[in-house]
Amino acid sequence: MKASKQDVVINRFLKPRGTVVLPDIWAIDNDPVLWKEPQKFNPGRFLNEDGSILAHKPEYLIPLSTGKY
Repeated sequence: MKASKQDVVINRFLKPRGTVVLPDIWAIDNDPVLWKEPQKFNPGRFLNEDGSILAHKPEYLIPLSTGKY
């Protein structure tokens, strides 16, 4: 969970400073535009051939709920 640091207008709607912001993680994790076969369990999608962590699309990977603080 995050809170806005300042007032912000999104699509003509005011979100005052301190408004709690919750990303729709399910939508991100299940978006076929971002992930190939998102409904299929495939932990290997995050690994290179040598077993090291693949660094593609890190902005879409939210493994710990809301990502970095």
